[in-house]
Amino acid sequence: MSDALIARLQGTGIEVQTISIQLDSDDAATSGSGAVSAARDGFSSVVPANAAATVSLVRFTDSGRGKLLADGSIDPAYVDAKSWAVVFSDIELVHAVGGPAGHADEGSDGPVTKMGTLVVFMDADTGNYLEALSYGGV
Repeated sequence: MSDALIARLQGTGIEVQTISIQLDSDDAATSGSGAVSAARDGFSSVVPANAAATVSLVRFTDSGRGKLLADGSIDPAYVDAKSWAVVFSDIELVHAVGGPAGHADEGSDGPVTKMGTLVVFMDADTGNYLEALSYGGV
């Protein structure tokens, strides 16, 4: 994952406004190729079998997802999590109704399909799925 892609992900708005991503150079207990296979399998209804993927070892934080505390703040589920970021670019992303994030300007007459990028975060030590986000489409 390039610095440019990281900057683009962090600047896309609602989908990633609470996301922080930095490249990591540590070793991982799982392989990048295993992460790609698991991400492709988990999103087989979205990712074509022949879709190219890039994979990078990153540190991933999502300060907007986690446990809601009594004071209204969020205890993040992922803080500096060593992860494989698996990127599938130029794939068709479909939102069932209303376009990306249900934006009214995208219409609400049915499914909306756009070309975009899907990023799947897989735990680099366990191989478990963490989170996914998309931009340029859904």
